[in-house]
Amino acid sequence: MKTSAEKLKMLRELKGLSQADCAKALGLDRTTYVKYENGGSVRRNVEKLARFFRVSTDYLLGNTDNPVRSYAEMDQDEMNEPVQEVVTLRDKYGRLRKDKSVPVYSEDTLDKSIACAKKLIEEDPLPAPAHPSLHKSTTEHGVRIPVLGRVVAGIPIEAIEEVIDWEEIPQRLAASGKFFALRVCGQSMEPRILEGDVVIVRQQEDVDSGDIAIVMVNGDEATVKRVKKQEDGITLIATNTSVYEPHFYSNQEIRDLPVRILGKVVELRGKL
Repeated sequence: MKTSAEKLKMLRELKGLSQADCAKALGLDRTTYVKYENGGSVRRNVEKLARFFRVSTDYLLGNTDNPVRSYAEMDQDEMNEPVQEVVTLRDKYGRLRKDKSVPVYSEDTLDKSIACAKKLIEEDPLPAPAHPSLHKSTTEHGVRIPVLGRVVAGIPIEAIEEVIDWEEIPQRLAASGKFFALRVCGQSMEPRILEGDVVIVRQQEDVDSGDIAIVMVNGDEATVKRVKKQEDGITLIATNTSVYEPHFYSNQEIRDLPVRILGKVVELRGKL
């Protein structure tokens, strides 16, 4: 189990902040914050630190390796904040955004967003997509793409026959590239992405730093992780660090293992 100091340093680095940045954001003296990362007791400001880094107080105190905050620890403002870790192609008013990413909002707003999006598609239909190999058929409202149970090395995505379901995406989105869907296995991206959820993926070999991507390491099955780019390599980051701690791969390892990005997650579709 990591110490409180190690956890604070890891959380700060994941945010890309300096110790001075954190101290300023928390309203603390820099020397006070530095003491925390050097092993000093965090009890006096543990609630403030936990809220800032979006982890539980027990996680910072070393009582657990599960960083997920309980509802009891969240205030009303925090619970009402929009989810920004996973993106969709609809804004909170239901307007479609061509090839842009905007935050997912609350469940109630998202339901209204979906209804508005369907209405817009009905009023403004677009031509069929240019990639029939993945986009098997087009309905009145959108394009069907395959949901895969897994993506393994050595088999092109277009050739995978293990299709477990189908999802529909807007024609605007389908026209912008090749897409597939992947059913999430494991708990590494909880609580935002749960096992059994489906992610919509644009097939591409590179993503921007901070994007959530489908990544394959050393020929194993592809996984869903946030990608942080650095000059000397990349770090794959899970939301649930008790299951999967952030893992850095050097540029040499990226070439030798290899580490391959298969696509960018553009939308999350939660399943009951």
